[in-house]
Amino acid sequence: MNAIETALIGIGIVCLLIFGLHSWSQARVAERLVADFNAETSEMTKPPATAGQAADAANSRPDLRIDVAAIDRSSWSDTRRRAFREDSPAEVLGVLSIPSVNLTAPLLVGIDDATLDSGIGWLDRTAAPGEDGNTAIAGHRDSFFRPLGSVRDGDEIIVETVDAYLTYRVSSSRVVAPDDVSVLAARPGERTLTLITCYPFYFVGPAPERYIVQATLAATETKR
Repeated sequence: MNAIETALIGIGIVCLLIFGLHSWSQARVAERLVADFNAETSEMTKPPATAGQAADAANSRPDLRIDVAAIDRSSWSDTRRRAFREDSPAEVLGVLSIPSVNLTAPLLVGIDDATLDSGIGWLDRTAAPGEDGNTAIAGHRDSFFRPLGSVRDGDEIIVETVDAYLTYRVSSSRVVAPDDVSVLAARPGERTLTLITCYPFYFVGPAPERYIVQATLAATETKR
């Protein structure tokens, strides 16, 4: 074996090692992209007690459930299919559905990895669903929130809580930088819903941007 062949083999081994390390790093970072929103909203002034109140409401109606077998996972990544947990470690706040794109997901409290493996998560430092302010909900781009790119202005987003059916109407969709927390700002007198996921949807590795869908509360139907 001459010197050139030896050098080529050495370069090939180094490339394989670099690729393996990069893939490992990407997988770890991708799992935590959405969870970054928790740190970004730590300075918001919403009282932490709101999360406890939402949890109490959820626990007062343990019969609020979603049909796991009916969840369409055909477009999910293999990673998300394997990670999906039917029994969530988080409190169930309700069910979110977008009929126009056949999306139905359990709405849970929190956005840690274990929670987002089971559903979509409410950022508990933002307004609770139906309250004045901006309700922020995060989900993985390769599981429940995969269809968000097909949502259009005017589409309905329905949030069922223990007390009511809240119907929001989509007002805008856009791509933002990862550090753009202006999407979480509340506008006085408005009840806004903000859905957050990573973007592009089919990007290999840690997606560099975030996709935002915002909607305004249009109707409330109480259950009691």
